[in-house]
Parts: sequence; structure tokens; C-alpha cells
Amino acid sequence: MLKKAALLFLFLIISLTSTSQENECKCSLLEYSEENSERVIALGELIENAFNESNTKPFVENFNKEAFNKNITKDSLIDDSDMYTKGFLKGLENTSNTLGERILSEIENGAYYNFISFEFNIPERAYYMTFRIYSEETGVNYHDYKICYDGENVMYNDIYIYLTGEHLSETFIRIFKASKPSKNKFVKLFKGEKTYPFAKVVKAQRLLKEGKAKEAFETISEVKGKDAKEKFFLILKGNIAAAYDDNLYKENLELFAELYPNDPTLYMKQIDYYILIGNYTKAIENIDKLMFETEDDFLNIMKANLYLNQTDYKNADVYYSYMIENYPFLAEGYIGHISSLTYQERYIDAINVISTLIEKGFDKNELSDFLESDDEQGINVLEALVLSDEYKAWKKS
Repeated sequence: MLKKAALLFLFLIISLTSTSQENECKCSLLEYSEENSERVIALGELIENAFNESNTKPFVENFNKEAFNKNITKDSLIDDSDMYTKGFLKGLENTSNTLGERILSEIENGAYYNFISFEFNIPERAYYMTFRIYSEETGVNYHDYKICYDGENVMYNDIYIYLTGEHLSETFIRIFKASKPSKNKFVKLFKGEKTYPFAKVVKAQRLLKEGKAKEAFETISEVKGKDAKEKFFLILKGNIAAAYDDNLYKENLELFAELYPNDPTLYMKQIDYYILIGNYTKAIENIDKLMFETEDDFLNIMKANLYLNQTDYKNADVYYSYMIENYPFLAEGYIGHISSLTYQERYIDAINVISTLIEKGFDKNELSDFLESDDEQGINVLEALVLSDEYKAWKKS
């Protein structure tokens, strides 16, 4: 679930490159109109279709880098004329390329990335379009693209990421403030450059990517004081803890809930927390809250999976059936339903679902090979089905 999710923005920290452009910006917010709504929809569909064709070009080209930089330097503590600031902004010029490649990598590894809705945010007077990223392995996350208009093209200049509870520009403001060397010579003398919190972040991320989760966690745990309670650091530390120790991850989630009880990220993190401690009722309650927040009925797949884990086959069947009817492209819905029916020894019903998959274009031989295969632990949860007379008759037919 969420604890296994690769928090896409974190990988940008150690993979940005340096190319430069002038930090001038002419990309204003769109006023509300039916015509502009249609233009926002067209952009969302363009990006979704391109990703599905393994093409990141529309995602990259429609990201207004100059406006994104302005979102960062609007912070009163950031001087855009400072040489360090200029260097930092140069390093962000490849942000859209890097993030686009990360999203495409997730898709190629089985994730779905879909444009699901748009809205005109009245307080901000800005259009947002919402994408959902989901896989069975990593769970669900949402990206809200903030729309702007450069005089010719509808573009986007920022992304609000649900799993972090803030815009990407706000995350980079945090990174900037954490990474900027102090001008105080005495701080430099006694601390040294390598002791800055940002240095710990970079080192911890590198260790995690090298498969050294224990060392990564020990490194990030060296961040103390108010920095250690920043949302950015808590999320990063939780991601590392998840790869190292479930109990430490649980402690991280509890601390996050204590410090940020009203944060939008909390619904998503509490889904993971309650699954971890085995309280599926509370997990489902938080899925319902997230569904209300996002108006995204796709989240019913998570409810179906949780009901299956509880052996509540009646509810599992209801939600898997809903997913099959409303999201016929999602193989996970069919396989989950087949599993639920198998556990109930309803083999004829399971065969009917398999037949539906064949009608959708699945190759019978490839599908039967999948149904009969073992998982990574050498277990086939559908063994009872494949040994049944009903399945053997279907396979011969």
C-alpha cells in the first residue's frame, strides 16, 4: 500500500541537472468560462493519452518552468537575485523531465495514471486538473495540476501532491531553506557543510536507493529539533522506515497524526496506518473520507481488497463487481473477484468471470498460465480453483 509508494518528488532531490533559462514569467491564471474549462479538459486528456503511449513530451512541454520558479521565489525569505538562489533554480530546470520519467516508469511497472476531474478553485481563482496514480503495489496518490495561460497556450505551473499535502513548489521551498548554507561564519566553523539537514536527506536517499535501509534510517534520524518535525522530513523518514521496520514506520505515522491532525495527507497515511495495525474497519472509514474528498469512486478497489483480506466475501464481491462494471480495463478487479469466489468454492461463478476476461481480449492460454502460477512465496491462492472439475472442463473447452 502507501508505505511502499515511491514518493515521486523525493527522487528529484538527487537527480536534478543544471541547465538555465531567464527567470521571467508570463503565465497568468485563467478566468472561469465554459471555453476555458474545455481547454483544461483537453490538456488533461492530452497528457493522459501521451503517458499511455509512453510519451512524456506533452507533460514536459506544458510545464511552465518560469512560473514554477516564481512560485518558489515569491517566498519572502528567498532572494531571487542571490547567486545561491540562481544556482538552485537552474538545478530545477529539469524538474518536469525527471518527474515525467518517474511517472512513466511507474506506468510501465503496472501503475495507472488517469486524468479524473477538474475544478475551478474559487479562493485561489485558479483551475486545477486532477490525476490519479494507482497500482496494487504502491496504492493511490493524486496530483492536482495548477493551470495558467501564457497568452497562447494553457499550461500548468505547479502540482499539489496529496501524499505530501503541499504543492511541489512548497516542497522545493523547504528543500531550499534546508539546503542553503548559513552566512554565519561561526555556524560554518562549528557545524561544517555536511551537517546541514539537507545533507542528511541526500545521504539517506542515496543509502535507501542502494538498498541500505537501516543505514538510511539511522542517517535521517540524525536530523533533530524543529527540522525533525517538519512535514517534509517526517514523510521522508516514514518512507525510509517503511523499508526498514514496520514498528518504526508505525511510530512515524502516529507522530504525523499528532503533529498534523488536519492535514489532507492524513487520510492517506491513516489508511496505511490502520492496515498496518490490522484495523480494517478504520482503514475503510478513511477510504470513504478520501473518496468524499476526491469524488473518486475508483477507490472502491481498495475497499474490495480490504474486505477480501477480512474474508468478508459478500462485501468483497459487491465492490469487485462494481469495479468490473465501471472500470472494465482494470484487471485487478477481475482477479480479486476470481479470488473471492474461489475462497467461497463458487467455481462456476469464478469461471464466468474468467470467461468475461476472455471476451475482453485476454488470451486463454496466457490467462490460464497466470491463474496456475505461484506467487513470489511459491503459493497459488487459486490452487483450489485450478484443481476443480469446473476449471478443468473450461480449460478443455
